[in-house]
Order: sequence, then structure tokens, then C-alpha cells
Amino acid sequence: EAVRGRPLSERAQEIGFRIGLAFVLMLMLFAAWNDILNLGASLSQRGT
Repeated sequence: EAVRGRPLSERAQEIGFRIGLAFVLMLMLFAAWNDILNLGASLSQRGT
């Protein structure tokens, strides 16, 4: 919008929204997976 001086088309907004949503979901999955791996590592060290 700032470059062209007019709002983006509805299709372009939808594509941008989907890309942003996918990025946020992937970031959440990465964080959860990392937490699970760290939890498993700390539990296995605790047992020895």
C-alpha cells in the first residue's frame, strides 16, 4: 500500500494473510517441539 499509494487487492491481502498465518503456526510448532525435546532430555538425565 505504501509503495503503490493504494490498498492491495483482496487476493493479495488473502495471500499475505495465509503466508503470515503459516509462518506463525510453524514458529509455534517449532517452539513446542523444542520444548518437548528439552523436557525429554531433562527427564532422561534426571533418571540416572
